[in-house]
Amino acid sequence: MCDARLLAALLLTALMPLTLGGCGGGSDEATWSTILVGDTTLRYQATGTPATAITNPIILASGVREAPAILASVAEVTGRTQQQAVELLSSYDTTGSHLVQVLQLTSAAYVTRYFGDPQYKLGRWYTPSEQDHLCLPDEAIQLFALPLDNNAHSVTLYRLKSGVKLVAGSCADMSWNTEVFPPQATGGGQQFYIPDATRWVVDHAELNDQAIELISELRYPVAQ
Repeated sequence: MCDARLLAALLLTALMPLTLGGCGGGSDEATWSTILVGDTTLRYQATGTPATAITNPIILASGVREAPAILASVAEVTGRTQQQAVELLSSYDTTGSHLVQVLQLTSAAYVTRYFGDPQYKLGRWYTPSEQDHLCLPDEAIQLFALPLDNNAHSVTLYRLKSGVKLVAGSCADMSWNTEVFPPQATGGGQQFYIPDATRWVVDHAELNDQAIELISELRYPVAQ
């Protein structure tokens, strides 16, 4: 099971130069397996996946989501209005010891994206990658508070480039919003909002290769 509390400790530690997560690559050679989820067979990479490691980022802001410094920093890095920044930050939990951090990377870092419909393979919301481990679909829906139209059957691995700015924190409980989220979308996992991950080209979104690159497919449905 994905340990949200462990990820929180690794990813949001202190207001000082920090290393987030233990580093680096997974096994030298990847192994693959399959699982059955309902009537769908999913093929997934069982070993060889790297862990998210964010080393000595520039901390642009850190605090609770209502803090003026957080609101101003999120508005600046995302190009949003103050009200839009408030709406984005509502997806983060800053109760108890949880904080939101706005970071700028000083080195490359791996992240993952859970999705269902292939049209949502691209986006701006990502999660930490755990070495040699993927969340099961139900776990991902719960921890990352995924919406009703995301069954988390597919997972992709990306590498963020040095200089990228992101908003990091713990997922808020979204289960109250029953029109958009399932009742199990209680959050608690770590999430990254990366405003520069995609860019609009004419009439469609594309991956912004100046900020992020697709490394591999870690899980996908097997054609029946």
